[in-house]
Amino acid sequence: MARKFTPQVVSANHLIEGDTIWFDGSDWVRDITRARAAETAEEAEALLAQAQAGAEAHRAVGLYLAEVAIEPQGPRPTHFREIYRVNGHKTNPPHEEHI
Repeated sequence: MARKFTPQVVSANHLIEGDTIWFDGSDWVRDITRARAAETAEEAEALLAQAQAGAEAHRAVGLYLAEVAIEPQGPRPTHFREIYRVNGHKTNPPHEEHI
């Protein structure tokens, strides 16, 4: 039985700044909720091809499709890797108020 398609967005990194970026259908954005989500496998492949065509000009590297859930506010990552990439790492953990 075929696996049900899960919506996907195109994810990459900005070559110079290293930031995680997402393709919105015409440009690269740093906010995943503004990314364009593909709802079929064919749409996902077309979106990836479109993103790859302009990747060099926008300094986007390491392009790939990432699964998301569609929420009212926009795409939300479902895999822990993408959740980490959206939220970033925490280099300064919160300190206890009392020692």
